[in-house]
Amino acid sequence: MKKKLLAIGSLAAVSLYAPHSAMAAQATANATATIQQAVDIYKNTDNTYTGGDLAFGTMLALGSSGTVTIDPTKAHADQRSASSVTLVAEGTGLTKYGAAEFVCTGAKSTQYTITVPSEGITIKDNGGTGSNSMTVDTFTAGNLTASVSGGTLDASSGTSSFHVGGKLHVGASQAAGTYTGTFNVTVAYQ
Repeated sequence: MKKKLLAIGSLAAVSLYAPHSAMAAQATANATATIQQAVDIYKNTDNTYTGGDLAFGTMLALGSSGTVTIDPTKAHADQRSASSVTLVAEGTGLTKYGAAEFVCTGAKSTQYTITVPSEGITIKDNGGTGSNSMTVDTFTAGNLTASVSGGTLDASSGTSSFHVGGKLHVGASQAAGTYTGTFNVTVAYQ
């Protein structure tokens, strides 16, 4: 009798812990991931006026300090203005002027932000290695009609262009020469 009860008890315990198909269910789900095209930026070297660079043009320093501003929200002819500096018109052998131009590429119809330098940069004579310098600051981005802090990539090409201007500080009796320096512009998806 004890053996029968022990056998029934063991059978009951096994049946409680044994898997039953009626007590379990299963479902399937997908694991997905989307890789978005990376946002990129490059200088538009095909720019007619400056090859894509921010160029302040040719000027005369006349004994007092002053500034030259390139405004990227205006058409080329109206982009350059000066205070206490005499601007020399573009011509043969003279440096052209104009806003830097950049092209942003990425996922079509995607919004992006533009970050320009918040601090001034130094430009130097002698190909950027000389001892004479000037400062460029007050960088702004624009699209030839308004200031912008970003944009939307074209729905069919996935590209968008914008311009960057700034303010050049010319010292009193600034030494003659061609001054050069670099600055960075960053774009990111919004």
